[in-house]
Amino acid sequence: MAMAISKDRRVALSVSADHLVGRYDLLVIYGEFLLLSAKYPHYLAFQAAEDAENVQSSCTVHRTKHPGNGSIAIRDDGRVCAIGGWDGK
Repeated sequence: MAMAISKDRRVALSVSADHLVGRYDLLVIYGEFLLLSAKYPHYLAFQAAEDAENVQSSCTVHRTKHPGNGSIAIRDDGRVCAIGGWDGK
């Protein structure tokens, strides 16, 4: 499995041996959580169920035509990604 995080830390992408590419919106997952947990330390204990919903809603799966993905990279501006397969294509 390989993962890349954009330079601005807003998006992460992951690939593995299958044909799926995972996209994670890190601001949805962690943005509000970090702000609130810093201000209210007890926030961690009360928000576990809601945080699980945020994680699921912020993840997107994209299907490619080629299985066997081995690496992924994101351009510095976050607009383009490149995926390398085990077959070298």
